[in-house]
Amino acid sequence: MVSQNQGSLGEGIKSEDTDTLVAIGFKSGFLRILDLNEMKIVHETLLFQSPVMAIEFSLDNRFMAVFFKSGKIVIINKERAG
Repeated sequence: MVSQNQGSLGEGIKSEDTDTLVAIGFKSGFLRILDLNEMKIVHETLLFQSPVMAIEFSLDNRFMAVFFKSGKIVIINKERAG
């Protein structure tokens, strides 16, 4: 079940180079990863209660870095998260 109304979008919206996955960060601290090929949310989590400011994928698309307004940075291994 996907939660609704987690807050306004932050500045963190990023797609990987293959454009099959899109990561969206919210001001509430939620992170959603969508698979555009399957048209569904493949992962959703609340990392910190701080706005997501930026998201970056590694060059090999194995990792994703999520940057928060609080100054925290979270590195996610997409192979284990997905």
